[in-house]
Amino acid sequence: MDIDQIPTETYSQAREHLPPEGKFITACYTDDAVLVYQAYNDQIGNYVAKNGTFEGCPGFYSRMSWIKTNYLWMMYRSGWAAKKNQTKILGIWLRRSYFEKVLINAVPAFSYHDSIWEKKNRKVEMAKQKKNKKVVRLQWDPYHSPSGGKLTLRAIQLGLNPPFLKDPCYETSDIDDSNEDPIIKIIDMTPFVLENKFKTGMEQNDIIIPQERIYPVDEEIAYNIALYRQKEEEELEEELEEEEDISNNNNNNENEEKNNEENNDDNNNEEKKESNNEN
Repeated sequence: MDIDQIPTETYSQAREHLPPEGKFITACYTDDAVLVYQAYNDQIGNYVAKNGTFEGCPGFYSRMSWIKTNYLWMMYRSGWAAKKNQTKILGIWLRRSYFEKVLINAVPAFSYHDSIWEKKNRKVEMAKQKKNKKVVRLQWDPYHSPSGGKLTLRAIQLGLNPPFLKDPCYETSDIDDSNEDPIIKIIDMTPFVLENKFKTGMEQNDIIIPQERIYPVDEEIAYNIALYRQKEEEELEEELEEEEDISNNNNNNENEEKNNEENNDDNNNEEKKESNNEN
């Protein structure tokens, strides 16, 4: 695949290559590179697209920088390049070797859709986050259709802290020990987005999007990002349900004992009243 010519397909064609549910990294990639997306305001977006780097960019501060491999999640997040400070969509070709080191350093970010595994290991993950000040944050968010509807698939997004992509304050050696620039090429995707954006009344299956397929990872990465934990999560879910049942039974027993004590107190009070009346 030529990175200057991003392959495209309709949303209908894309769905044929995706599983109905689960957590998968979907991306446009070659043997050496993977395409990720970011949205910025015009000032940052124009500078980066023109210069092919974030270095020296005015207004680009030390903050967490989120990358997304799924085009439609980027479109949902940016409102098809219409939301404030998200009017410039950049496509960034990263070296796969760098991207995979980002994945192996990722720590789950906790939110309302945490997996059972993440909840069970919250203390361990939080300790890891505290120890690693330059942690990569990982979130599994709902995969969205062109119209914005949620699917049962999950899309990955990764937050790097501090900013990556050649920011002067960021040392790539913290994640990548090679001397290669992690960025191969930066593309201004905004014209493509605006030309092919979804509008109310359109047939979403005909929307043109970049061609994405399931991104292959090794077992170490898969385990770290909770990709293949379904069996473990089911076992933990059963364990948590058993603990909840035990807790509920204990609460019921305690309530029953309390009710019995209250009934006994009531009976004793009634007996005292009757005894006093007889006297």
